[in-house]
Amino acid sequence: MGVDLHKRTNVAVVVDSYGDPLGKAMKFENSPAAFPAWVAQVKERAGGKGIIFGLEDVHGLGRNLAGYLLQVGYTVKFTNAYLTKAERDSVNKTDRQDALAVARITAKQTLRLPDADVDELQWALIATVQHRRGLVEEQTRAKNRLHALLAQSYPLYEGFFGEPFGKTALAFWERHPSPSTLARVTVAELGGFLREQSHYALGEKQAQAILGAISGMDRPRGYQTERDRLVKLLVRELRHLGELIKEAEAQMGELVAQTDYHLTDIPGIDVVMAAELIALIGDVTRFRKAEHFLAYTGIAPVVMGTGGNENRFRSKFGRRELLALFHRIASTQLVVHRRTGVPRNPEAKAYFEKHLGEQAKLPKEKQDRKVRKKALLSLMRQQAIRFYRLMKAQKYAAKERRGPGAA
Repeated sequence: MGVDLHKRTNVAVVVDSYGDPLGKAMKFENSPAAFPAWVAQVKERAGGKGIIFGLEDVHGLGRNLAGYLLQVGYTVKFTNAYLTKAERDSVNKTDRQDALAVARITAKQTLRLPDADVDELQWALIATVQHRRGLVEEQTRAKNRLHALLAQSYPLYEGFFGEPFGKTALAFWERHPSPSTLARVTVAELGGFLREQSHYALGEKQAQAILGAISGMDRPRGYQTERDRLVKLLVRELRHLGELIKEAEAQMGELVAQTDYHLTDIPGIDVVMAAELIALIGDVTRFRKAEHFLAYTGIAPVVMGTGGNENRFRSKFGRRELLALFHRIASTQLVVHRRTGVPRNPEAKAYFEKHLGEQAKLPKEKQDRKVRKKALLSLMRQQAIRFYRLMKAQKYAAKERRGPGAA
């Protein structure tokens, strides 16, 4: 049984072990109240034969259905969207064709497909990660709006503070949303304000630089009061979003601590990265080999060639979110401390420079971009395998601690 999932109405198709459809497509509401009657119809159509359900999405739209089917004792398989697309026998895309493709994939690869696992902790972690991601996106939009206003009032504002939207900067924009509000402010007064807000990191030297940068700009423009009000509103919005992001990250930390994985011990991996990795990967033991895991992330190399000539390319399949995350992780491992010059992860940096070859002796801006890109991809692949092995070992260790038969 293959099910094409939607918000309100699902479409299901039954096939036999050869992949031939049995009867017409079945439509039913995506509501727990409608599931028992639909399952009764499926049993009647199956004619007493065993039923295996295939679902493309078990954490989103199909979560309730997968949970119900598992609860009443059925086998539920998780199918990949890329497999479904490859199985679809027509360029036209309809609900019936999608359900038929899911059913055929389930029939052909029953033993290879992973069992659906409706893990409540996993779902809560996914929801929290998505919630934080939405907050960060809204924060970025608010910063862009504030930038548009400040660029008109303070053309050189980005040089005023190390972080133009940090705590000290926001306090300054709220108090002085435009140069006209600094008309009668002395260096000593502004220096004292900056010293208090930055906890003595800034003072009169920075105040002198700011006042010098706005020299001759202290006349108010038309509707300056309205523009100043917008700046203050955006500052409050950014502060509120910052608090919400901190709350989401605190919740992430609590949820990550309840999983079987301990990833924050790795240099450069904070709670946010760990939560995103666990949310996207789930139970890592469902990947039998590292090659399968690499294919899922989209980092696995694809070999193409003929006549003895072969080229390796990055796969265009896999989860783009995981690919972007491992790109971020690999880049983080290469960060060098500004003062000491010590890399965050010396082993990763040495591996990266090994793949750079002679290019490693050149400054970054003079390195060949293609060579650097391939070297970074190799590091991403190495880091992905490292995480796979670590997470797999931690998962098995946790299962052993819980003992046989434990969930």
